[in-house]
Amino acid sequence: MLKVSILNKINKKFKANWIKQVVKTALKYEGISNGEVSIVLGDDELLQRLNKEYRRIDKPTDVLAFRYGKINGNINFLDRLLLGEIIISLDAVLRQTKEYKHSFEKELTILLIHGILHILGYDHSPQNLPEEPMVVRMEKILKLVTANG
Repeated sequence: MLKVSILNKINKKFKANWIKQVVKTALKYEGISNGEVSIVLGDDELLQRLNKEYRRIDKPTDVLAFRYGKINGNINFLDRLLLGEIIISLDAVLRQTKEYKHSFEKELTILLIHGILHILGYDHSPQNLPEEPMVVRMEKILKLVTANG
């Protein structure tokens, strides 16, 4: 069973069920049918602090993903397979919505998918996914999510 937990750090209302469905669709596309993912919705200040602490980069970013274990070696806690945590700056979502001229939902979907792929072990290096780059995989999942409404 897939479980998605959402922590909203900025006190703005969101469609939690929609976010959960995006995450579950992406995981199922990747062949994951059991596990737990945490989503944190924050702001630039939170992402900058975390980016500095964990990546030694003192500037905000749009999304950070923390894998709880290696591929096929995730943490099992109280019979739950913990896959990872995705933290998204909603300030960045708003900026990128204007920059790329698409909806807030589409940008948030892109960042959710991006984070999912990272917690599953993908990175931006073509060597890690020789059959197709991460961006191609993201586009395929985005089309699937969009088709499912």
